[in-house]
Amino acid sequence: MELAELRNQFLDFLQQRCCGTRQEKMGLEYETFVALPSDEGKWKSLPISGDVSIGKLLLKMAQLSSQGTQPWELHYESELLLGLLHSSGQNISIEPGGQVELSDSPRTDLSEVAQAVNVHIQQLTQSLSDWGGMLLFLGVHPYLTPDDLPLLDKKRYRIMYSTMKEVDTHGQWMMKATSGVQVSLDYQSLEDLERKFVILNRLTPFLTAIFANSPIAEGEPSGYRSYRGRIWQNTDPYRTGLPLSFLSKKFSLVDYIEWALDVRPYHLYRDGEVVQPGPYTFRQLMKKESPLEVNQEDWLTHLGMLFPEVRIKRIMELRCMDTQQPQDVMAVPALLQALTYNESVLTELEGFLMDIPAELFPELRKTACKDGLTGEVGHVRFNKLAIKILESALSHMDSGNQANWLEPFFDRYTKQGLSPADLVLERYYSADSFDSWLSRELFLHSQSTLN
Repeated sequence: MELAELRNQFLDFLQQRCCGTRQEKMGLEYETFVALPSDEGKWKSLPISGDVSIGKLLLKMAQLSSQGTQPWELHYESELLLGLLHSSGQNISIEPGGQVELSDSPRTDLSEVAQAVNVHIQQLTQSLSDWGGMLLFLGVHPYLTPDDLPLLDKKRYRIMYSTMKEVDTHGQWMMKATSGVQVSLDYQSLEDLERKFVILNRLTPFLTAIFANSPIAEGEPSGYRSYRGRIWQNTDPYRTGLPLSFLSKKFSLVDYIEWALDVRPYHLYRDGEVVQPGPYTFRQLMKKESPLEVNQEDWLTHLGMLFPEVRIKRIMELRCMDTQQPQDVMAVPALLQALTYNESVLTELEGFLMDIPAELFPELRKTACKDGLTGEVGHVRFNKLAIKILESALSHMDSGNQANWLEPFFDRYTKQGLSPADLVLERYYSADSFDSWLSRELFLHSQSTLN
Protein backbone atom coordinates (compact mmCIF):
# COMPACT_ATOMS: atom_id res chain seq x y z
CA MET A 1 0.00 0.00 0.00
CA GLU A 2 1.29 3.47 -0.93
CA LEU A 3 0.99 6.47 1.39
CA ALA A 4 -1.32 8.33 -0.98
CA GLU A 5 -3.59 5.28 -1.18
CA LEU A 6 -3.74 5.01 2.62
CA ARG A 7 -4.63 8.70 2.99
CA ASN A 8 -7.37 8.49 0.40
CA GLN A 9 -8.83 5.27 1.82
CA PHE A 10 -8.86 6.68 5.36
CA LEU A 11 -10.53 9.91 4.28
CA ASP A 12 -13.13 7.82 2.41
CA PHE A 13 -13.57 5.72 5.56
CA LEU A 14 -14.26 8.84 7.64
CA GLN A 15 -16.53 10.30 4.96
CA GLN A 16 -18.72 7.20 5.07
CA ARG A 17 -19.14 7.66 8.82
CA CYS A 18 -20.33 11.26 8.70
CA CYS A 19 -23.76 11.44 10.32
CA GLY A 20 -24.95 14.10 7.87
CA THR A 21 -28.30 15.57 8.80
CA ARG A 22 -29.38 12.76 11.12
CA GLN A 23 -29.27 13.39 14.86
CA GLU A 24 -25.82 13.05 16.35
CA LYS A 25 -25.17 10.33 18.92
CA MET A 26 -22.66 10.06 21.70
CA GLY A 27 -21.05 7.14 23.50
CA LEU A 28 -19.89 6.97 27.13
CA GLU A 29 -17.11 4.81 28.57
CA TYR A 30 -16.93 4.69 32.35
CA GLU A 31 -14.18 3.06 34.42
CA THR A 32 -13.97 2.21 38.11
CA PHE A 33 -11.65 0.46 40.54
CA VAL A 34 -12.84 -2.48 42.60
CA ALA A 35 -11.70 -2.78 46.24
CA LEU A 36 -11.88 -6.00 48.24
CA PRO A 37 -11.40 -6.38 52.02
CA SER A 38 -8.30 -8.37 52.98
CA ASP A 39 -7.64 -10.57 56.01
CA GLU A 40 -5.40 -7.82 57.43
CA GLY A 41 -8.30 -5.38 57.58
CA LYS A 42 -7.00 -3.44 54.58
CA TRP A 43 -8.42 -3.06 51.09
CA LYS A 44 -6.84 -4.85 48.15
CA SER A 45 -7.49 -5.11 44.44
CA LEU A 46 -9.63 -7.90 43.03
CA PRO A 47 -7.42 -10.71 41.64
CA ILE A 48 -7.63 -11.61 37.96
CA SER A 49 -8.32 -15.30 38.64
CA GLY A 50 -9.45 -17.56 41.48
CA ASP A 51 -12.64 -18.14 43.46
CA VAL A 52 -12.92 -14.42 44.27
CA SER A 53 -11.71 -12.68 41.14
CA ILE A 54 -12.47 -10.50 38.14
CA GLY A 55 -13.47 -13.60 36.18
CA LYS A 56 -15.97 -14.65 38.84
CA LEU A 57 -17.29 -11.07 39.04
CA LEU A 58 -18.08 -11.13 35.32
CA LEU A 59 -19.83 -14.49 35.71
CA LYS A 60 -21.94 -13.11 38.57
CA MET A 61 -22.91 -10.07 36.49
CA ALA A 62 -23.89 -12.31 33.58
CA GLN A 63 -26.01 -14.46 35.90
CA LEU A 64 -27.77 -11.37 37.26
CA SER A 65 -28.57 -10.15 33.75
CA SER A 66 -29.97 -13.55 32.76
CA GLN A 67 -33.00 -12.75 34.93
CA GLY A 68 -33.93 -9.93 32.52
CA THR A 69 -34.87 -9.78 28.86
CA GLN A 70 -31.41 -8.88 27.52
CA PRO A 71 -28.69 -10.95 29.21
CA TRP A 72 -24.96 -10.39 28.87
CA GLU A 73 -22.97 -12.81 26.75
CA LEU A 74 -19.57 -14.02 27.98
CA HIS A 75 -16.56 -12.90 25.95
CA TYR A 76 -13.47 -15.11 26.06
CA GLU A 77 -10.00 -14.77 24.56
CA SER A 78 -7.88 -17.94 24.65
CA GLU A 79 -10.14 -19.44 27.34
CA LEU A 80 -9.74 -16.33 29.53
CA LEU A 81 -12.99 -14.53 30.40
CA LEU A 82 -12.25 -10.91 29.57
CA GLY A 83 -15.61 -9.21 29.26
CA LEU A 84 -19.34 -9.22 28.59
CA LEU A 85 -21.19 -8.37 25.38
CA HIS A 86 -24.76 -7.12 24.99
CA SER A 87 -27.09 -7.27 22.02
CA SER A 88 -27.60 -3.48 22.28
CA GLY A 89 -23.93 -2.84 21.48
CA GLN A 90 -22.86 -2.29 25.09
CA ASN A 91 -19.92 -4.17 26.50
CA ILE A 92 -18.10 -4.53 29.79
CA SER A 93 -14.36 -4.99 29.63
CA ILE A 94 -11.50 -5.35 32.07
CA GLU A 95 -8.66 -2.87 31.79
CA PRO A 96 -5.03 -3.98 32.31
CA GLY A 97 -4.97 -3.50 36.10
CA GLY A 98 -8.43 -4.94 36.77
CA GLN A 99 -10.42 -1.71 36.32
CA VAL A 100 -13.98 -2.42 35.17
CA GLU A 101 -15.18 -0.43 32.17
CA LEU A 102 -18.69 0.01 30.80
CA SER A 103 -18.71 0.93 27.09
CA ASP A 104 -22.24 2.08 26.40
CA SER A 105 -23.79 1.92 22.95
CA PRO A 106 -24.09 5.24 21.03
CA ARG A 107 -27.26 7.13 22.00
CA THR A 108 -29.02 10.43 21.39
CA ASP A 109 -30.97 10.50 24.67
CA LEU A 110 -29.04 11.21 27.88
CA SER A 111 -31.74 9.57 29.99
CA GLU A 112 -30.96 6.28 28.23
CA VAL A 113 -27.26 6.75 28.98
CA ALA A 114 -28.10 7.37 32.64
CA GLN A 115 -30.26 4.26 32.77
CA ALA A 116 -27.44 2.16 31.32
CA VAL A 117 -24.98 3.55 33.87
CA ASN A 118 -27.43 2.93 36.72
CA VAL A 119 -27.99 -0.68 35.70
CA HIS A 120 -24.24 -1.22 35.37
CA ILE A 121 -23.48 0.13 38.84
CA GLN A 122 -26.33 -1.84 40.40
CA GLN A 123 -25.13 -5.07 38.79
CA LEU A 124 -21.54 -4.40 39.82
CA THR A 125 -22.49 -3.54 43.40
CA GLN A 126 -24.80 -6.52 43.77
CA SER A 127 -22.23 -8.90 42.30
CA LEU A 128 -19.58 -7.67 44.77
CA SER A 129 -21.81 -7.71 47.83
CA ASP A 130 -21.16 -11.35 48.83
CA TRP A 131 -17.45 -10.60 49.00
CA GLY A 132 -17.77 -7.25 50.77
CA GLY A 133 -16.27 -5.58 47.71
CA MET A 134 -16.82 -1.91 46.93
CA LEU A 135 -16.35 0.49 44.03
CA LEU A 136 -13.87 3.35 44.06
CA PHE A 137 -14.49 6.21 41.63
CA LEU A 138 -11.18 8.09 41.61
CA GLY A 139 -8.99 8.85 38.61
CA VAL A 140 -5.90 7.23 40.16
CA HIS A 141 -5.71 4.36 42.60
CA PRO A 142 -5.14 6.18 45.90
CA TYR A 143 -2.87 3.65 47.62
CA LEU A 144 -1.74 0.86 45.28
CA THR A 145 1.08 1.23 42.75
CA PRO A 146 1.50 -0.68 39.49
CA ASP A 147 3.66 -3.22 41.32
CA ASP A 148 0.75 -3.92 43.70
CA LEU A 149 -1.85 -4.36 40.96
CA PRO A 150 -2.37 -7.38 38.71
CA LEU A 151 -1.82 -7.34 34.95
CA LEU A 152 -4.57 -8.90 32.87
CA ASP A 153 -3.07 -11.79 30.93
CA LYS A 154 -3.60 -10.54 27.38
CA LYS A 155 -0.67 -10.68 24.99
CA ARG A 156 -1.21 -7.13 23.76
CA TYR A 157 -1.26 -5.85 27.36
CA ARG A 158 2.00 -7.67 28.08
CA ILE A 159 3.55 -6.08 24.99
CA MET A 160 2.32 -2.62 25.96
CA TYR A 161 3.39 -3.01 29.59
CA SER A 162 6.96 -3.98 28.75
CA THR A 163 7.20 -1.20 26.16
CA MET A 164 5.90 1.50 28.51
CA LYS A 165 8.96 1.58 30.76
CA GLU A 166 11.19 2.05 27.71
CA VAL A 167 9.53 5.24 26.44
CA ASP A 168 8.62 7.30 29.56
CA THR A 169 8.18 7.20 33.33
CA HIS A 170 4.46 6.62 33.99
CA GLY A 171 3.06 4.38 31.25
CA GLN A 172 2.70 1.42 33.58
CA TRP A 173 0.78 3.66 36.00
CA MET A 174 -1.53 4.64 33.15
CA MET A 175 -2.29 1.02 32.30
CA LYS A 176 -2.87 -0.33 35.79
CA ALA A 177 -3.66 2.52 38.15
CA THR A 178 -5.90 5.04 36.34
CA SER A 179 -9.63 5.26 35.66
CA GLY A 180 -11.30 7.73 33.34
CA VAL A 181 -14.48 8.81 31.60
CA GLN A 182 -14.40 8.86 27.81
CA VAL A 183 -16.96 10.38 25.46
CA SER A 184 -17.31 9.58 21.75
CA LEU A 185 -18.84 12.17 19.44
CA ASP A 186 -20.24 12.23 15.91
CA TYR A 187 -19.48 14.68 13.10
CA GLN A 188 -21.68 15.78 10.19
CA SER A 189 -18.97 16.16 7.54
CA LEU A 190 -15.19 16.05 7.22
CA GLU A 191 -15.11 19.85 7.50
CA ASP A 192 -17.21 19.60 10.66
CA LEU A 193 -14.81 16.98 12.02
CA GLU A 194 -11.79 19.20 11.39
CA ARG A 195 -13.41 22.23 13.03
CA LYS A 196 -14.67 20.36 16.08
CA PHE A 197 -11.39 18.50 16.47
CA VAL A 198 -9.47 21.76 16.89
CA ILE A 199 -12.03 23.31 19.25
CA LEU A 200 -12.21 20.18 21.41
CA ASN A 201 -8.43 19.85 21.58
CA ARG A 202 -8.27 23.43 22.84
CA LEU A 203 -10.98 22.58 25.38
CA THR A 204 -9.15 19.58 26.88
CA PRO A 205 -7.03 21.37 29.54
CA PHE A 206 -10.18 22.97 30.90
CA LEU A 207 -12.09 19.66 30.91
CA THR A 208 -9.19 18.12 32.83
CA ALA A 209 -9.42 20.90 35.43
CA ILE A 210 -13.23 20.92 35.66
CA PHE A 211 -13.43 17.15 36.21
CA ALA A 212 -10.15 16.67 38.13
CA ASN A 213 -10.70 13.82 40.59
CA SER A 214 -7.38 12.17 41.41
CA PRO A 215 -5.48 14.11 44.08
CA ILE A 216 -4.33 11.11 46.18
CA ALA A 217 -1.63 8.63 45.15
CA GLU A 218 0.50 6.16 47.11
CA GLY A 219 -1.45 6.97 50.26
CA GLU A 220 -0.99 10.74 50.36
CA PRO A 221 -1.79 13.95 48.47
CA SER A 222 0.11 13.92 45.20
CA GLY A 223 0.34 17.69 44.77
CA TYR A 224 -1.96 17.44 41.75
CA ARG A 225 -5.71 17.85 41.40
CA SER A 226 -5.55 15.40 38.49
CA TYR A 227 -2.64 13.07 39.08
CA ARG A 228 -4.11 10.94 36.31
CA GLY A 229 -3.54 13.84 33.94
CA ARG A 230 0.10 14.04 35.01
CA ILE A 231 0.46 10.29 34.47
CA TRP A 232 -0.88 10.60 30.94
CA GLN A 233 1.54 13.45 30.22
CA ASN A 234 4.41 11.11 31.14
CA THR A 235 3.21 7.97 29.38
CA ASP A 236 4.56 8.05 25.82
CA PRO A 237 5.63 11.30 24.13
CA TYR A 238 5.09 9.85 20.67
CA ARG A 239 1.47 8.70 20.90
CA THR A 240 -0.10 10.94 23.57
CA GLY A 241 -0.59 14.63 24.14
CA LEU A 242 -1.59 17.69 22.17
CA PRO A 243 0.54 18.40 19.08
CA LEU A 244 0.49 22.07 18.13
CA SER A 245 -0.85 21.22 14.67
CA PHE A 246 -4.03 19.94 16.36
CA LEU A 247 -4.66 23.46 17.70
CA SER A 248 -4.26 25.35 14.44
CA LYS A 249 -7.06 26.98 12.47
CA LYS A 250 -5.33 25.47 9.44
CA PHE A 251 -5.59 21.89 10.75
CA SER A 252 -6.61 19.26 8.23
CA LEU A 253 -7.14 15.53 8.62
CA VAL A 254 -3.93 14.98 6.68
CA ASP A 255 -2.11 16.48 9.71
CA TYR A 256 -3.58 13.73 11.89
CA ILE A 257 -2.59 11.07 9.37
CA GLU A 258 0.97 12.43 9.17
CA TRP A 259 1.26 12.46 12.97
CA ALA A 260 -0.03 8.89 13.27
CA LEU A 261 2.32 7.61 10.56
CA ASP A 262 5.34 8.55 12.67
CA VAL A 263 4.31 6.42 15.67
CA ARG A 264 5.32 2.79 16.20
CA PRO A 265 2.44 0.28 16.38
CA TYR A 266 2.48 -1.73 19.60
CA HIS A 267 1.17 -4.77 17.78
CA LEU A 268 -0.74 -5.96 14.74
CA TYR A 269 -2.82 -9.05 14.01
CA ARG A 270 -1.98 -11.90 11.67
CA ASP A 271 -4.29 -14.91 11.36
CA GLY A 272 -5.98 -13.96 14.63
CA GLU A 273 -2.68 -13.79 16.52
CA VAL A 274 -0.97 -10.76 18.04
CA VAL A 275 2.40 -10.01 16.42
CA GLN A 276 5.01 -7.37 17.22
CA PRO A 277 6.11 -5.32 14.22
CA GLY A 278 9.43 -4.32 15.76
CA PRO A 279 10.96 -0.86 16.19
CA TYR A 280 9.32 0.62 13.11
CA THR A 281 6.90 3.49 12.72
CA PHE A 282 3.85 2.90 10.57
CA ARG A 283 5.43 5.07 7.89
CA GLN A 284 8.54 2.87 7.90
CA LEU A 285 6.38 -0.25 7.65
CA MET A 286 4.62 1.26 4.65
CA LYS A 287 7.99 1.99 3.05
CA LYS A 288 8.76 -1.73 3.50
CA GLU A 289 11.71 -1.17 5.81
CA SER A 290 10.45 -4.31 7.57
CA PRO A 291 9.44 -7.68 6.05
CA LEU A 292 5.99 -7.19 7.64
CA GLU A 293 3.63 -5.69 5.07
CA VAL A 294 0.75 -3.55 6.31
CA ASN A 295 -2.72 -2.79 4.99
CA GLN A 296 -5.76 -0.62 5.76
CA GLU A 297 -6.93 -2.95 8.54
CA ASP A 298 -3.53 -2.60 10.21
CA TRP A 299 -3.90 1.18 9.98
CA LEU A 300 -7.23 1.08 11.82
CA THR A 301 -5.70 -1.19 14.48
CA HIS A 302 -2.82 1.27 14.82
CA LEU A 303 -5.18 4.23 15.28
CA GLY A 304 -6.69 2.45 18.30
CA MET A 305 -3.24 2.36 19.91
CA LEU A 306 -2.79 6.13 19.78
CA PHE A 307 -3.73 8.16 22.85
CA PRO A 308 -3.95 11.88 22.04
CA GLU A 309 -6.33 14.04 24.06
CA VAL A 310 -8.85 13.78 21.20
CA ARG A 311 -8.59 10.63 19.11
CA ILE A 312 -9.99 10.13 15.62
CA LYS A 313 -11.23 6.68 14.67
CA ARG A 314 -14.75 6.15 13.38
CA ILE A 315 -15.73 8.98 15.67
CA MET A 316 -13.98 11.55 17.89
CA GLU A 317 -13.04 10.35 21.36
CA LEU A 318 -12.29 12.69 24.26
CA ARG A 319 -10.03 10.99 26.78
CA CYS A 320 -8.91 13.74 29.19
CA MET A 321 -11.41 13.41 32.08
CA ASP A 322 -10.89 11.55 35.37
CA THR A 323 -13.58 9.08 36.33
CA GLN A 324 -16.38 10.54 38.45
CA GLN A 325 -18.70 9.39 41.21
CA PRO A 326 -22.09 8.25 39.88
CA GLN A 327 -23.76 11.46 41.12
CA ASP A 328 -21.38 13.48 38.89
CA VAL A 329 -20.63 11.32 35.87
CA MET A 330 -23.59 12.36 33.71
CA ALA A 331 -22.35 15.96 33.78
CA VAL A 332 -19.58 14.87 31.40
CA PRO A 333 -21.75 13.74 28.45
CA ALA A 334 -24.31 16.47 29.19
CA LEU A 335 -21.66 19.17 28.88
CA LEU A 336 -20.04 17.72 25.77
CA GLN A 337 -23.35 17.12 24.05
CA ALA A 338 -24.30 20.77 24.61
CA LEU A 339 -20.91 22.15 23.58
CA THR A 340 -20.51 20.03 20.47
CA TYR A 341 -23.98 19.59 18.99
CA ASN A 342 -25.50 23.04 19.57
CA GLU A 343 -24.13 25.42 16.92
CA SER A 344 -24.71 28.52 19.05
CA VAL A 345 -22.78 27.06 21.98
CA LEU A 346 -20.03 25.71 19.71
CA THR A 347 -19.58 29.13 18.14
CA GLU A 348 -19.33 30.76 21.59
CA LEU A 349 -16.84 28.09 22.67
CA GLU A 350 -14.81 28.71 19.54
CA GLY A 351 -14.71 32.39 20.44
CA PHE A 352 -13.53 31.63 23.99
CA LEU A 353 -10.73 29.29 22.90
CA MET A 354 -9.33 30.24 19.50
CA ASP A 355 -7.72 33.47 20.72
CA ILE A 356 -5.54 31.59 23.23
CA PRO A 357 -2.02 31.30 21.71
CA ALA A 358 -1.22 27.70 20.80
CA GLU A 359 2.17 28.04 22.51
CA LEU A 360 0.41 28.35 25.90
CA PHE A 361 -1.19 24.92 25.74
CA PRO A 362 1.74 22.83 27.04
CA GLU A 363 1.71 24.99 30.18
CA LEU A 364 -2.10 25.00 30.33
CA ARG A 365 -2.10 21.19 30.34
CA LYS A 366 0.44 21.01 33.16
CA THR A 367 -1.37 23.66 35.19
CA ALA A 368 -4.75 21.95 34.74
CA CYS A 369 -3.36 18.78 36.29
CA LYS A 370 -1.56 20.49 39.14
CA ASP A 371 -3.86 23.33 40.14
CA GLY A 372 -7.27 22.46 38.71
CA LEU A 373 -9.60 25.46 38.61
CA THR A 374 -7.27 27.58 40.73
CA GLY A 375 -4.75 27.62 37.89
CA GLU A 376 -3.63 30.65 35.91
CA VAL A 377 -1.42 30.79 32.81
CA GLY A 378 -0.77 34.23 31.38
CA HIS A 379 -4.13 35.95 31.06
CA VAL A 380 -6.03 32.65 31.24
CA ARG A 381 -7.76 32.01 34.57
CA PHE A 382 -9.13 28.49 34.69
CA ASN A 383 -12.01 29.22 37.06
CA LYS A 384 -13.23 32.21 35.08
CA LEU A 385 -13.13 30.39 31.74
CA ALA A 386 -14.69 27.21 33.17
CA ILE A 387 -17.65 29.22 34.49
CA LYS A 388 -18.08 30.88 31.08
CA ILE A 389 -18.01 27.49 29.34
CA LEU A 390 -20.58 25.88 31.63
CA GLU A 391 -22.81 28.95 31.73
CA SER A 392 -22.80 29.03 27.93
CA ALA A 393 -23.83 25.37 27.80
CA LEU A 394 -26.52 25.80 30.46
CA SER A 395 -27.96 28.93 28.86
CA HIS A 396 -28.85 26.98 25.72
CA MET A 397 -30.36 24.00 27.54
CA ASP A 398 -34.00 23.51 28.28
CA SER A 399 -35.10 22.22 31.67
CA GLY A 400 -34.78 18.61 30.50
CA ASN A 401 -32.08 16.00 30.79
CA GLN A 402 -29.00 18.06 29.95
CA ALA A 403 -29.66 20.73 32.56
CA ASN A 404 -30.73 18.14 35.14
CA TRP A 405 -27.33 16.47 34.85
CA LEU A 406 -25.08 19.51 34.42
CA GLU A 407 -26.59 22.15 36.70
CA PRO A 408 -26.07 20.24 39.99
CA PHE A 409 -22.42 19.66 39.06
CA PHE A 410 -22.00 23.35 38.18
CA ASP A 411 -23.55 24.46 41.47
CA ARG A 412 -21.61 21.92 43.55
CA TYR A 413 -18.19 22.52 42.03
CA THR A 414 -17.46 24.87 39.11
CA LYS A 415 -19.40 27.90 40.33
CA GLN A 416 -17.52 27.60 43.63
CA GLY A 417 -14.13 27.41 41.88
CA LEU A 418 -13.82 23.74 42.81
CA SER A 419 -13.33 20.42 41.09
CA PRO A 420 -14.26 17.06 42.66
CA ALA A 421 -10.60 16.72 43.72
CA ASP A 422 -10.94 19.66 46.10
CA LEU A 423 -13.66 17.88 48.08
CA VAL A 424 -11.63 14.66 48.09
CA LEU A 425 -8.74 16.60 49.63
CA GLU A 426 -11.04 18.29 52.13
CA ARG A 427 -12.24 14.88 53.33
CA TYR A 428 -8.66 13.60 53.41
CA TYR A 429 -7.37 16.40 55.63
CA SER A 430 -10.34 16.11 57.98
CA ALA A 431 -9.81 12.36 58.52
CA ASP A 432 -7.82 10.92 61.43
CA SER A 433 -5.79 8.62 59.20
CA PHE A 434 -5.49 7.39 55.64
CA ASP A 435 -7.43 4.22 56.51
CA SER A 436 -10.31 6.19 58.00
CA TRP A 437 -10.36 8.48 54.94
CA LEU A 438 -10.39 5.49 52.59
CA SER A 439 -13.18 3.73 54.48
CA ARG A 440 -15.29 6.88 54.38
CA GLU A 441 -14.49 7.43 50.71
CA LEU A 442 -15.57 3.89 49.85
CA PHE A 443 -18.77 4.38 51.84
CA LEU A 444 -19.53 7.68 50.08
CA HIS A 445 -18.90 6.15 46.69
CA SER A 446 -21.15 3.21 47.49
CA GLN A 447 -23.95 5.63 48.43
CA SER A 448 -23.46 7.85 45.37
CA THR A 449 -26.26 7.57 42.84
CA LEU A 450 -27.11 9.40 39.65
CA ASN A 451 -29.01 12.62 40.35
